[in-house]
Amino acid sequence: MDVVRGDRFRAIAGANRRVVVNLLMKQELTINQVAGSFWISRSAIPRHVTVLADLVSLRLEEKGERNIAMPASSGL
Repeated sequence: MDVVRGDRFRAIAGANRRVVVNLLMKQELTINQVAGSFWISRSAIPRHVTVLADLVSLRLEEKGERNIAMPASSGL
């Protein structure tokens, strides 16, 4: 298994990250909307999303004061 593929599997191995991926592959959401689905701290969500965006076809954009996460067009 190559390093990139292994990193992708590790990135989605955690339960919270799997839920984040499932949420964001369906629709674009703000970081606050994603955070509303979890009991973990709101400050942890951007870290999870950033890691996932680097590894599993998620895109992050700033729209005004909102940070939006969405599926990249290429998918997983």
